Amino acid sequence: MLRGRGGLLGGCPVRLSREGMKLALPREISQEEAMRINWESQRLEGIEEIENDGTVLFADESCEIMKERLGYECKTMKIEEYKERAVELGHLYEEFYRST
Repeated sequence: MLRGRGGLLGGCPVRLSREGMKLALPREISQEEAMRINWESQRLEGIEEIENDGTVLFADESCEIMKERLGYECKTMKIEEYKERAVELGHLYEEFYRST
């Protein structure tokens, strides 16, 4: 699982200062709870895992829906492919909305 600065999953609020980066969570949320929330959010967005090199592994259910609705097949995406994939998905979404 890919982790950002300080070993945290993306999406954690931080404060930056001359001394560096510090986690800036609301008092009622622990670091462990924040990590759990971020991990669950990632999974709900259809991401099964993000590897250390930035490669995204999409959940099977998400892949099936994308294939069924848009004719799009992508189980993994390398970080350097994101622009090409975004353009391709944009065109497929446009076709989908025009046909509905």
